[in-house]
Amino acid sequence: MGVARRVDVRPFDLLRTFALQRFGLFDPTATSSQRTLSKAFASARGITVVDLTLAAGSVTIEASGADEESTAVDLAASLQTDDGYASFAPSHPLLAKLHRTLPGLRLVRVPWRFDVACCAVLQQRVTVREALQQWRRITQKYGDMAASRPTLRTFPNAECIARLESWRLEELGVDPKRTRAMIALAREVHRRDLFGVHDLARVRKIMHSVRGIGPWTTELTLGFGYGDPDALPVGDLHLPHLVTWALAREPLGTDARMEELLEPCRGQRFRAVRLLLAAGITVPRVGRSTPHQSG
Repeated sequence: MGVARRVDVRPFDLLRTFALQRFGLFDPTATSSQRTLSKAFASARGITVVDLTLAAGSVTIEASGADEESTAVDLAASLQTDDGYASFAPSHPLLAKLHRTLPGLRLVRVPWRFDVACCAVLQQRVTVREALQQWRRITQKYGDMAASRPTLRTFPNAECIARLESWRLEELGVDPKRTRAMIALAREVHRRDLFGVHDLARVRKIMHSVRGIGPWTTELTLGFGYGDPDALPVGDLHLPHLVTWALAREPLGTDARMEELLEPCRGQRFRAVRLLLAAGITVPRVGRSTPHQSG
């Protein structure tokens, strides 16, 4: 039968809020549109399918499967939590304009946090296209079809990834370093139920202790997985250029300069970053090598 919850959130833009929860147009685990998102994910208890629908300022959450009750409750609670949207009043005119003209971008804790973390690991030091292809290959080979939604498959849960021999991922195109990082993270998640808690300090500490998992992967997981409004993924060769160009018209950025420019937004730096990403700003290429991300 499933579990349903309805939450009033205004303003709310579903597509902006859940951007990147669908990992590419051909993500086997999710489908999305301007007003809907469907996502299948796996836990140790089995498969859960979530449908989010936006209508007249209300978000309807429908969950079915192994974790349907906790999933619906968790998402509803997260959507009702004050994420700092109303209090965000940046001094920089561009950020103020984007917050006004791109309304409804909320920072939400999602139940499929292991998926978010693995997406981040796969994007380390490779192009997004390569990461998307590897995500699909892993899902098709080791994920399961959602019986209630045959069009969706799940990315394998932490227990499954933790048991894999490294060559199993390497044969799908994942290099040894990212393979080791993903398997090590999966073991921590499975052993400690890492993503089953909402203590961000604990999650940060444990993720940083995993070999191959650095600030970039950790902060992306906290930002997109936990809705942490102040997460800041340093170590990305794209992001500093975007921030420094958008906020200071400097085409060549560094982590230090990015942090300096975002300091007035401390407490909501991830919101500022998300707004800049949503704006689709084009940064001039001035003497930059091919970008990549660190761990």
